Amino acid sequence: MKLQCDTTIATKTATAKKRHKIVVPRLYSVAHYSTLINMPSAPQLSIVLPCYNESRGLETILNRFAEVGAAADFELILVDNGSRDETPAVLKTLLPKFPFARSVRVDVNQGYGHGIHTGLLASRGEILAWSHADLQTDPADVFRALAVYRQSRQSQATFVKGVRYGRRLSERVISLGMGIVASAIFRCRLSEINAQPKLFHRSLMEQATNPPIDFNYDVYMLVQAKQAGCRLETISVKFPPRQYGHSNWARTWKSKLRTIWRSVKYMVRLAMVGDGTVIDARSRSVGQTVETKGAPGVKRPHLLNHSSHPTVLTKRV
Repeated sequence: MKLQCDTTIATKTATAKKRHKIVVPRLYSVAHYSTLINMPSAPQLSIVLPCYNESRGLETILNRFAEVGAAADFELILVDNGSRDETPAVLKTLLPKFPFARSVRVDVNQGYGHGIHTGLLASRGEILAWSHADLQTDPADVFRALAVYRQSRQSQATFVKGVRYGRRLSERVISLGMGIVASAIFRCRLSEINAQPKLFHRSLMEQATNPPIDFNYDVYMLVQAKQAGCRLETISVKFPPRQYGHSNWARTWKSKLRTIWRSVKYMVRLAMVGDGTVIDARSRSVGQTVETKGAPGVKRPHLLNHSSHPTVLTKRV
C-alpha cells in the first residue's frame, strides 16, 4: 500500500484480507465532534500522558505543566495505565492543586498504546496531543508543537511531532534503522517514529478504528495521518535520560530485538491489510469498552472486540 504524502486522501486496498479482523465502529460522528468542541467548558487542547509506575515524577511534571501552560487553554489527562506503585494515591493528593489536570484509570495494564488511546477517547479538546510522563520530554515541547500547528495554513491537516536529540548512539542507530524500514514498507518518508510529542486535530481519530495497544501505536497514527493527507511538521526536542524507573522495551538487547521484530511484523501487516489487523497477542488492537466521566450530556464512544465487558473505567480523581 503506497501512502500519498500530499493533501490527497489515500484509499485503502479493496482486496484487504478480512480474516481475524476486529470490526470497530467509527469513533466519532461529525455531530459528536461538534458537540464536544462547542461546549463552553471544552478546552482547545487536550494533552494525554500515559503513566505506568511514574509516581515519583508526577508532582514535577504537573508543576512544569502549570508553569509552561499558564496562558494556555488546555486540559492534561494523566492515564494511570495499570500502575502498581503509588500512582493512584499520588494523583488523588496532587490533582486538586492543578485544576487543568484530571486522571483516567486503567485497572490492568494492557500496553502503551492502550493507555494513550484511552486518554484520547476521554479528551474534550479540538486539538489532541500525547507525550511522555517520565520527564524525558519537556512539557514545553507540547506548546511549541501547538505554535507550529497554529502557523500552518491548513492546521486541521497538520500533524506535528518531535525529533529527538541528545540520545545515545545505540538509540539513534535503532531509530534511524526503524525509520528506514518504515519508509520502505509504506513508501513514504517516516523518521523518529516514537518521538514525542505528537499533536493533531481530533478529526484524525476518525481514522483510528483499529489501533494497536503497544508501542506500535506511534507508527499506526503516523500512517493514519499520511492516509488522511496530513502534512507532517517536526520540532526538535531534547531527550535526556530517565530520572526515574526504566524502559521495559529497551531494558536489554534481547528485549530491544524482540520489540523491533514485533514492530517490523506489525508494519508489514499494516501495509498489506491497511487496518492494523491482529498480528499476535502482544500487538492486538485496542478493544476494551471505555466508560468515561466527563462533560455532562456527552456520551463517549465504545470500542468493542470479541469481549464487550466493561473493563476500563476512566474517572476524575
